[in-house]
This record gives sequence, C-alpha cells and structure tokens, in this order.
Amino acid sequence: MLSNSRAGWSNIAAELGRPGRCLLAGRGKPLTLRQPIKLFAQDLFMLAKSSSNFHLGGALILLLASAVVSAETLPLKHYTTSHGLAHDRVNRIVRDSRGFLWFCTAEGLSRFDGYQFKNYTRDEGLPHARIYDLLETSDGNYWVATGDGLVLFNPQGLARRWRGTQDKATTNNESLMFRVFHPADPGPTNSWSIVRLQMGGPGILWALTSWGLYRVDQQGGRDWKLTMVDKPEWRGKRDFDDLLFDKSGAVWLGGVNCLFRMLPNGSVQTIAKDHSISSLMQDEAGDIWAGTRGEGEGGLYQYSLSDSNVPELRHRFTTGDGLGSNYWLNALLETREGKFWVGCGGGLCERVKHAGNNTPMFRRILETGVSALVEDTGGNLWMGTETSGAVRLSRNGFKSFGEKDGLKPTRIYSIINGLKGEVFILSGNASGTIIHRFDDGKFISVTPSGVIQST
Repeated sequence: MLSNSRAGWSNIAAELGRPGRCLLAGRGKPLTLRQPIKLFAQDLFMLAKSSSNFHLGGALILLLASAVVSAETLPLKHYTTSHGLAHDRVNRIVRDSRGFLWFCTAEGLSRFDGYQFKNYTRDEGLPHARIYDLLETSDGNYWVATGDGLVLFNPQGLARRWRGTQDKATTNNESLMFRVFHPADPGPTNSWSIVRLQMGGPGILWALTSWGLYRVDQQGGRDWKLTMVDKPEWRGKRDFDDLLFDKSGAVWLGGVNCLFRMLPNGSVQTIAKDHSISSLMQDEAGDIWAGTRGEGEGGLYQYSLSDSNVPELRHRFTTGDGLGSNYWLNALLETREGKFWVGCGGGLCERVKHAGNNTPMFRRILETGVSALVEDTGGNLWMGTETSGAVRLSRNGFKSFGEKDGLKPTRIYSIINGLKGEVFILSGNASGTIIHRFDDGKFISVTPSGVIQST
C-alpha cells in the first residue's frame, strides 16, 4: 500500500501533474474508455496534506468527486427529421441484404444509403402512416408491417397515393410500388395493425397482428392467403408485442402476461404467465432472450432448449446485474463480433463478463431511451428512439480492459494522463491501491519514485 509522505506526493504530482484526461472510472468493472476530467497536481498535494493518514486511493476517490468534469461527446451521430428522416419516432430499424438501413417510423418508411434518406409515405401508396416492421425474404421481396395492413413493397414499382380502399385487381397489380393485403375478417374495428413479421419456411410468412397470429402463404404466384392461427392457449388475447421464429422451426409469441412457443407440429408450450414480453431474440448459441415490458416480473430472461425441446429458464437479469431498467426492454441485439446489446427505456446497456465469473453482467453506457437496435455492414450500432430520431454509435467507440490485460484489481479509482501523455490507472481493493501504466495495449504496475511502501 502507498503511504502519505510529502516527497512521495510531490513526485506523484510531478509525474501526473498536468491537466489530464480521465476516460472512465467504473468500480468493480472492466475499464471502458469514455469520459474526460481535468486533474491538477496541487489538488493531489492538498488532499494529502490535509490528513496525516490519508492514503492514495482514498484521496483520488475524493478528488473524483470534486474534479471539474467536462462531458466528452461519445462517438455518436444523431439523425432526425432535419436530416431527412420521416419522423423522430423510430419503431424498428432493419438492414437488408444490400446494406441499406430501413427505418420504420410513425410517419412512414425511410431508407438510408449511408448518405441520405429516401422516404415512403401514403403519397407513394402506404395504407397507414405508422410503420412497425420491415422484412426482406430470401427471394428478395420486401414486406412492410403497417398500422392497417400487410404490404408487399416493390421499390421499383409505380407510386400511387393511397385512396383508402383497394380492390382485388389492385392487390394483384404487380406494377404498383405497394400492394396491400388484409384478411377476409380483420376484426370488429376493420383495422388490422401488424406488430411484427418473421420468415418461416419457404413461401411462409408469420405476421403478429392486433388480432393475433397470422400465417401468410403464397398462392399461385401473385396472390397470398392470410390465415389466422388460433390456439386455445392464447384464444382471445390481442395484446402481443413480439414474434420469433427459432432455429428449430418453432414460433415464439410474447405479450402482456404471456410467453408461448408453438412447435412445428402445432402444439403449444406455455413458457410464462407472470411476466410480459416486449422483445425476443435467439443468440448464436441457440438461447432465447426475452425482455419485459411494464407488467408482471420485470427483467431480461434467458432460456435454453434442453434435449427434450422444452425451454428452461437459465437466468433472470435485472438492474442488480447492471441493466438500466427492469421494464420496457424494447430491443435485443447480438452483433457479428458477439457483443450483446439491450435497448430499453432507461438507456443502452452492453453485456460484459467479469473476470473469473461466467455469468454475464451488463453496464449502461447511454441514458437515452432506446426503442430499436441494428448493426450496419460496417459494424456500427444504430439505435432508434421514441422522440429523438436515430443514433449511430461508431464501432470503435468503446474498448474494454480487465485482468487479462494486466489490470488487477479491476476496481477503478481514477484514470489520468502523465506529463508525457501516458495513461495511469489507480485501482484497488481491501488489500491496497495499485498504480498501473498503460503500455502497448497492456497494464503494468508501477511505483513513482519517492513513494514509500507502508508496512
């Protein structure tokens, strides 16, 4: 442990003396470079001088509380209606096979080519302003989920303003940009809102709607048949939020106080009735993740499929595990590099792994509420928000360090720059405080000259 001699503090002040940049200090968590603070040598010395038994770690903890903090802009780029986005409420973001990003907004569909937005609204033939999802099928078709109808979208087709109704001949007109489909009986309100779309087997589309689950089958080339899938387990339920077609061919439905899984043979497994689901995702390992909305037991649920094909709950993650919120976990994403993101009303959270612990934990890195997540072809993370448009987080925005990089212990007290631009990290635990110098991608423990080791 480092003691409190005047000579020792003077040397530390000399070595770390210029106004430095603190990139992020997170107690008990791997280091993430993020935010700067200004640190002055005289602050170190005065804190040390004021107490006869004040140790280095404690001094720096107090210094962090009194330091001048200047927020550094994260590697974020915001896109709103002022940049051409159709609306600042983004319900979903989808990347297609060509690398375009499609933004499903409250006032139409926006396509982003990396430079500008192209918008599609009722002027081009969409039957409703609100767009909830877009799905590109394996044969190159685009399907759009709207507030009133399922739409087959041909970007090269003829645009024609929506007139409020569409007859059979118009639906079969393949020259149109938008062809709108409704079931024969859409319900008592004659409004058929599509919540989510998923591709099933060849020629099969699943649509989760305001009136339940529908299967969409191609009939004779140009026509499509919409069939409601009504099961005793969810009969009468209308408040579904998300849909997932898993790797085994089963269909998951999540909504208010329910989570169901329909097997390929048509039988239904009731997974849960005590929590409400707003988001579903299957990771690369095959586990199913379910994020909750505002009712019942909140949190992020992780299910694994056993040999008997019965989902088993592996873990329930909450704010105690670092999540920004237990409710309204709106979007889940696993990137190509294996990063796991959770977008919720309380912000953007990333899953991290603590050294020596196989249980994944989470940390919140952005407090803006997130409604949608997608990764673009360059590995950048895109977020949709309810009121602030879309946000892009650059791929190289964060880099994490832990014990494997020489940082022991990982409880961080302070991070500052030295006179020559070096990065120094002060970490510690009950046994004492250690100074690390960041050198060539690794951390090396150092002792400044003049510092006396206490016994």
